[in-house]
Amino acid sequence: MKPQGNNFFCIYGLLMALTVSFGVIAAEPQNIQIITLPTGSKAYRVGVTLASAINRSTDHKAIVAGYGGAQVIVPMLQNNRAELALINSDDAIQGYHGRGQFRRPNDNLRLVSNAYDIFAGVVVAADSPIQTIEDIKGKRVTGIFSSHKSCELVARAQMANMELERNDVRTVPVTNPISSVQAVAEGRADVALCVSPGIPAALEANARVGIRYISMDPSETAVDRQRQIFNASNIVLKKAGSIPDISEDGYFLSYDYYLVTSSHVADHVVEDVLNIIWDQNESLVNENQDFSAWNHERMNFSQNPIPYHKAATRFFNTRGLNFSGR
Repeated sequence: MKPQGNNFFCIYGLLMALTVSFGVIAAEPQNIQIITLPTGSKAYRVGVTLASAINRSTDHKAIVAGYGGAQVIVPMLQNNRAELALINSDDAIQGYHGRGQFRRPNDNLRLVSNAYDIFAGVVVAADSPIQTIEDIKGKRVTGIFSSHKSCELVARAQMANMELERNDVRTVPVTNPISSVQAVAEGRADVALCVSPGIPAALEANARVGIRYISMDPSETAVDRQRQIFNASNIVLKKAGSIPDISEDGYFLSYDYYLVTSSHVADHVVEDVLNIIWDQNESLVNENQDFSAWNHERMNFSQNPIPYHKAATRFFNTRGLNFSGR
């Protein structure tokens, strides 16, 4: 008779094989770090809402951390030091290929979902004599954006749209979009660039001193100029009152934000997050209006600029979207 110990090890080995095969081990709860721009940004606000939904709907534990910009965020994903991030489309493209502000390719970067679109406005004080883009030349205009290089790119694109260069204005150095609008509120700058309407800093500045958004140029020539700097951008019309601090109809620079991850991240984590965004859109919108643009139609697109995570490709295909995912 063979020793009973051998039977034990055979049965144990079989159980372990079945466990792995059916994904029990792979489906263990994970700690999920969602990295975004700093506190006060739209990306941080969206990240907090998403983390809350993950925590109440799954066994995962999600937290949000704000960082200076994509030059920090993308390498964290590449090196498996975070699970999810919200970054703009241009940063995702440049980061994956190692162009622009990135010294090397970040080929572990993967797309989870096209998220929301964001608007960048040109801000002046409510009582400013500046009424149109033609009045900006020679004025004090925010720039540099030392901790947020993507914002400097957006600011340069805005200036290109308005047919301005840095030597046409007096540059006021700032660190990020929040300090940009604060510079106008504090009287240190006449014009703030790369400001997203509705962010807390803009609402605070509006309540404190009053602000206005100067309409950008929607002409084809102007849009071509801005795309020479920021190819992923568009121009959109926003109506007065559509966002609390927009008091007049005007044109804004627009671009997409992505939810991205790393090839290191487990399939079931990506699937769980996508299920939440897909199935709970209404409740997410009730918590945060930024999710109103993050609907089923926007979540995927066929001409994606970077590869989708394999679990995201599978997710969209199971919903009948005939999605290739590159």
